[in-house]
Amino acid sequence: SWRWTMGKFSVVLSPPPGASKNGGTLALKFSIPEAVMKKVGPMRLSAAVDGTALEPQTYTSPGDQVFSRAVPQSALAKNVVAVDFALDKFLPPGESDRRELGVVVSVIGFEPR
Repeated sequence: SWRWTMGKFSVVLSPPPGASKNGGTLALKFSIPEAVMKKVGPMRLSAAVDGTALEPQTYTSPGDQVFSRAVPQSALAKNVVAVDFALDKFLPPGESDRRELGVVVSVIGFEPR
C-alpha cells in the first residue's frame, strides 16, 4: 500500500527494541512521481524525531527513493515518538486535485541498531 503526503507530514511510531540504549535508524521508502519532479525540481526532505532534527537530504531525480538516518537514543527513550517530516517543495492544491501533493510513501519505520 502507499499514501500521498502533504508538504509537511507526521507519524507516531514505536521505537525498536533496545533503542533507549542503542538508538535506531529511521527508514522512509517513497517515490517522487515524474510529474511532480518536473514541476517543482529537486526536493529537500527533512525530519525530526521527538524534536531532534536529522540531517536533511535533497532528491534530484524522480522514482523510488530512501531516506535513512541514524537516530540517537535520547530521541527514542519514550514508548512512542512523533516523527515530523517536511518537504521544501511540493505541488499546491489545484483544480483537479485539491490536496497538497508531496511524495508517495510506501514504508516508514524504525530499525534497530
